[in-house]
Amino acid sequence: GLSSRGVRFMAEFGSQGPLTQEMNQAGNNVYDMVAFSSIGSGTGSRSGTLRVGGMHSLVSLVSMIAPSPDWFVGVHDLNLCKGTTWIKSHTQNLFPYDAGTDSGLTFTARNQRTVPKERIYRLTGTNPNNSASSFYGYETVPHMAILAFTLISQACPPTSPPVCMSNASYIITLTGTWTNETHPNYFPSSAQFGRLIGGSHSVDYSVWRISDLATKAVEELVERGKPKRLLQQLRTSSSVFHAVSLKAIPSTGKTKRIINVDATHPLVSLAARISPSPDWFVGVSDLNMCSTTGWMNSISIDFFPYDAGTDSKRHVPISKISGSVFGPPPVSKLATLKLTKRVKRGG
Repeated sequence: GLSSRGVRFMAEFGSQGPLTQEMNQAGNNVYDMVAFSSIGSGTGSRSGTLRVGGMHSLVSLVSMIAPSPDWFVGVHDLNLCKGTTWIKSHTQNLFPYDAGTDSGLTFTARNQRTVPKERIYRLTGTNPNNSASSFYGYETVPHMAILAFTLISQACPPTSPPVCMSNASYIITLTGTWTNETHPNYFPSSAQFGRLIGGSHSVDYSVWRISDLATKAVEELVERGKPKRLLQQLRTSSSVFHAVSLKAIPSTGKTKRIINVDATHPLVSLAARISPSPDWFVGVSDLNMCSTTGWMNSISIDFFPYDAGTDSKRHVPISKISGSVFGPPPVSKLATLKLTKRVKRGG
């Protein structure tokens, strides 16, 4: 997504004020906040205590890379609760991201405000694809920091609030918007989306996540359009409530299907191959259909291209495609996903 004012000020200037203000304004959506002092050199460590709760099990953190134009490391929506148990420990490598608010290419570049803002993206050896970039030419940009969580007290709550204890059904509608006009740099004559595969699941299950390595099942789906292995995993897992498969469609086609969710399986994850492509796909990961006031009535999500990281010499983490053959950033959406709650008869 796009950086908020708070993320921009943190990434560009290391200023905590605007981001702290945004979290304070979020009210009950934020359970606890933490702030560490800066690490004055490339090596060092900081530690502190962060509280999490039943309806607040996700953790997001951001730290400026200094000096830099608008680069940062961090973690987004890391779920520290699996099923009904808090994770005892978790370690994650942190890679550099561009906040999309400054166009500088090197650590010490002069301020070059990006107007309009671009979406946040991970910095790689080819993104930005400019020989002046500090990361240009890296086959794999190494991690710049390590984030570690250690449980110090425990009392894991339910995965969903009481307002979502009943089951719910949603109509999934996938509508393609990929045309020669929207993506003149990459619109093959056979452009289409493969079968949309996924399901509703609990917090301890993952179909795919950005910055994680794609599973063999996801690799087969996005590289060759073969859903058998992924569907088998979804249908046999106790963490999955309802597995779904939607038909393949042309680049501007439409397909629909019903998906069911319940209190312990409120998350929806889906993926569809972009065809033709090496290992690119569209999809959604860990979409929570349960809000603080109950099951959502409807939600629409724009689909942008992802790279599964499997069609290369080295298996690399899943990442959002910010440019390359799809054209300069920001890349236009390829499709739209809409989930609409079904109203029970007589109610």
